[in-house]
Amino acid sequence: MPKSSGRATYLQAVERVMNGDIFVPSAIEGGPHPAQGIESAALRIGSLTPAQMNVLTLSKRGLINKQIAFELGIGDSMVKAHISEIMRKLGVRNRTQVALCAASLDFDRTLARRE
Repeated sequence: MPKSSGRATYLQAVERVMNGDIFVPSAIEGGPHPAQGIESAALRIGSLTPAQMNVLTLSKRGLINKQIAFELGIGDSMVKAHISEIMRKLGVRNRTQVALCAASLDFDRTLARRE
């Protein structure tokens, strides 16, 4: 949610989330993910390496870089490199868009089948 959003936008977001929907700010709605569709998102997520999938999974759970580094036993700089590569492969500009792309798919179940 952009900080510049007005009260009406915040109320709309809360109402949609309380009804079980996902609220996507209009600034993000037109980004690469929605326009390219779920099939394309699946292909892009499928192109991630196992290490990148681990970082994406932990990031999706809301962990910050330091926590991800600790969980995986790698350095902060390696987490940052993985996040940058994930964003490049998914064709997004920020972590919010990464989360939206990942949320569009049940990739946790897909990942479990991969193992």
